[in-house]
Amino acid sequence: MGGFSVKRYNQLLSIGEASSRFKHQLESAGLSDSQFFAELAPLFVEEGKLSPYSPCLIHHHFPLKEGERMISYDNHSAPSIDFSPNIVPEFWLNTGEELEHRYVDNPGSTPPPPSADFFSQFKAILDKHGIDILGICYSPSVDDLAPGFSFLETLVTEERAHIINHVPKASIDLATTSPSVWTFEVGHSGGTRCTPSSRCTIQTYCSRHMD
Repeated sequence: MGGFSVKRYNQLLSIGEASSRFKHQLESAGLSDSQFFAELAPLFVEEGKLSPYSPCLIHHHFPLKEGERMISYDNHSAPSIDFSPNIVPEFWLNTGEELEHRYVDNPGSTPPPPSADFFSQFKAILDKHGIDILGICYSPSVDDLAPGFSFLETLVTEERAHIINHVPKASIDLATTSPSVWTFEVGHSGGTRCTPSSRCTIQTYCSRHMD
């Protein structure tokens, strides 16, 4: 487990580059998406119960200045120098290093970060297949989504902001977006499946293009 590094964050790939890297690594390992996430499932689903975590694609949003961190407030995330005690990590590299953060009203109500053992097991699976572009995050609140909806992340350049909206899945252009977070589900028969619950735009939009 480790703290946050601006230098390390700024070295991360863009969403498009990270997505291409993940696809290439899966192909090199001879795995499909479903085969890979099925191998991860026992770590994120234990005895039919979902953990509070999800696998995520590691990528950056904006270059940070020294002292800044990406901090989310509701559906809006941006570089900030806020060091309030109400700010908790919500994204981690597979080594346990903090990556992005979130402001919460009650830090005591937030699930604890993944344990060192959880990170170790997660990283062991990734290392076995030569995958280095995934990390761990708190699972998005998919229960808040209406049927047929998904989370869509959009970057707004002039605000240095990263906005998450609920949008109909049918409206998402798969050619200009990439899965960024995957969520496990437990079926009625006890089986599990993993699907993208959040996608991030590969293109960067200005705020005038947003609703």
